[in-house]
Amino acid sequence: MYKDNLFNLIRKEEVIIVAGAGLSIYAGFPSGKELAEIIYNGLSEAEKKEVNENLLLPDLAEEFYRIKGNNKNALITLLKKHFVEFTTNIN
Repeated sequence: MYKDNLFNLIRKEEVIIVAGAGLSIYAGFPSGKELAEIIYNGLSEAEKKEVNENLLLPDLAEEFYRIKGNNKNALITLLKKHFVEFTTNIN
């Protein structure tokens, strides 16, 4: 059941899958630590004061989402901005 729910969320583009153990680094993507820095730096100075920059990536992404008014598009837009160069180069 959980697997079916996950696949449905993926089809709706409501999840982002981040492969661990450095798998994405070899494809030119940032490491988990670098991705966390990208997310943290996507916050305003006032918002940064509300968030511990040393949070693990999933927790930091959740805080970003919360601070941005539970707006998943804010996180998606931030990530697209950083990944557009990579995806453009592979097409």
